[in-house]
Amino acid sequence: MRKIKIITLLLLAMIFGHQEIYAQKNLAPLKSRLTQYMLHQAFINPAAIGSYETFTAAAYYRNQWTGIEGTPNVQGLDFTIPLGEVNYIGAQVLKDDIANGYENRYVFNVNYAFRLQLTDEDYLSLGLSAGGDYIANDYSGLNPIGVVDPSLPSGTETYFAPNMRLGAYYFRDRVYAGFTISNIFSTKANKEESSGYKTEYLNWDEVDYMVHGGVRFPVGEYWDLDLSTLGRYKVGSDLQVDINAQMLFDKIFGVGVTYRTNNEVAMMANFRFLDHFRLGYAYGTFFSDLGESSSGTHEIMLIYQLGSPKGSAIVIPRF
Repeated sequence: MRKIKIITLLLLAMIFGHQEIYAQKNLAPLKSRLTQYMLHQAFINPAAIGSYETFTAAAYYRNQWTGIEGTPNVQGLDFTIPLGEVNYIGAQVLKDDIANGYENRYVFNVNYAFRLQLTDEDYLSLGLSAGGDYIANDYSGLNPIGVVDPSLPSGTETYFAPNMRLGAYYFRDRVYAGFTISNIFSTKANKEESSGYKTEYLNWDEVDYMVHGGVRFPVGEYWDLDLSTLGRYKVGSDLQVDINAQMLFDKIFGVGVTYRTNNEVAMMANFRFLDHFRLGYAYGTFFSDLGESSSGTHEIMLIYQLGSPKGSAIVIPRF
């Protein structure tokens, strides 16, 4: 009964809340839903690509709140290519499916980073990500009992919304810190027309702010302790903070835990194999009725990194 109640509330929120969504469409970054962002920080900060000294690619699949019909699932792909020791380029492709096709979003981004060497041990990378979101909303299921409500949209609606992110990323051996602003382009419904959207540039009320950082401590001969945190904030929303900890054995196998201030907790495990690959898995749940009504959130990430012929003297705490 509780599961049915949750499903009903989700559907009502999508249906009756659509008028507000249509009036003010905030295209929040999909990367903020990622749990294992510390494995591949380029997913959340374009400047982080400046810390990779060789070709790196990462892919993930996230199934959120399994057991509840219509909940989101996201797939993402990112790759980074260094062009010398100063310039770095990359690209991202993401797909988000909400409510079994009620909303499909495809995100395409091109990333660029410029790396500065501050001292013999300290580096600062400045990044820019530009692209767009292609959104397809299917409203055919909003009249499930055959009674047509003229106040509800019908058919399929598609539109394109540009997006941009800026980032900074400081790192040295065993330490990193980053800052990102997203939603620099804010796409909303055009109230002057019956259909169509307009794009606003640099609306500070719509911008998302993100700060993240981490440090690695050696614990004995084979073990390391990784500690990291991430904070997200947007005007009118509560500050959300992640606290992450992991024990890493011989840089091959790691287990960790994440706690989010929205009462979400996740357990993580990852391991390196065939020298160039790392596979990670995360399971998350809520300390709430939503956690009791679902089978949790499952996330898988696979990373490939081409070996550097000269090796790297900089160790960045990547879980």
